[in-house]
Amino acid sequence: MGRPKLKDPNYLVGKRFGHLTVIERAGNRKSGSPLWKCRCDCGKVKIIQTCNLLNGQSKSCGCARHEKPKSLIGKKFGMLTVLDYSGNNVWKCYCENCGKERDIKNIYLWMRNDRKSCGCYLAEKKKSYDLTGKKAGRYLILKRVSKDRFRNTNWLCRDDETGREVILSRQRIRDLMRMDNENV
Repeated sequence: MGRPKLKDPNYLVGKRFGHLTVIERAGNRKSGSPLWKCRCDCGKVKIIQTCNLLNGQSKSCGCARHEKPKSLIGKKFGMLTVLDYSGNNVWKCYCENCGKERDIKNIYLWMRNDRKSCGCYLAEKKKSYDLTGKKAGRYLILKRVSKDRFRNTNWLCRDDETGREVILSRQRIRDLMRMDNENV
């Protein structure tokens, strides 16, 4: 189901798309899709494909890239609050987690799993994965020793009953810790 065939070959002439106004038809591409001569508000003339005009991909000759985008000042994204626009699609944000101001790219603010913080949250989360000194069942976790071929972390542990050192997988330690919590 493509776009409908229109009898008027100049159906976009005079129409506006962002900063562009269609002046005239400029022929066709090799594939047969129409090209349009457009004048930007800044005065430049550019040839643009129909699909780029209709889907909003082309809104200017390129001059609008340097415009300040719609204000995000005051909006919250996770633990980040936007304070100001720094330019080049970068926003100065305040991180509630660590209290620092950081420059964050626009795309990272809008990602589906939005940024929780300026990066400090992830660093804290990584620290919480350090199991050194914790107990898992009858084992005391001494240190992380390696990752196996499946990228699973292994830990060197001491068995409290026998005093022997053994290597346990992260999954085995998690199971032992879960059992400890259920027995309490």
